[in-house]
Amino acid sequence: MSDANTGKPLLWHKPTDRLQPASITKVVTSLVVLDYIESQAKAASKGCKKAGKGSVARMIKTQLLDTKCRVSDYGASFASWQPGIG
Repeated sequence: MSDANTGKPLLWHKPTDRLQPASITKVVTSLVVLDYIESQAKAASKGCKKAGKGSVARMIKTQLLDTKCRVSDYGASFASWQPGIG
C-alpha cells in the first residue's frame, strides 16, 4: 500500500513474494457481477408500475444470484492450490 499523492510506501510486507491473485480479483469480479445484476433488474422493472418496481427488481436480483454457471476444468484447477477446495 502506498500514498496516492506521493507514492511513498505506507505498508509493505514481503513486496517481492509472488502470490496467487486472490483478494482484489475476487472483489473486482464481485463488483462486476453485482453491477450486471443491478442493471438487469433496473431494465426489467422499467415498465412496471411504481408500487411493484421494488419487488420485481428484488425478484430478478434473487434469480440472477441463484443462477448457476459452468466453470471449465482449467478454471476449476486454480482452486486446487488451496487446501479443502478443488
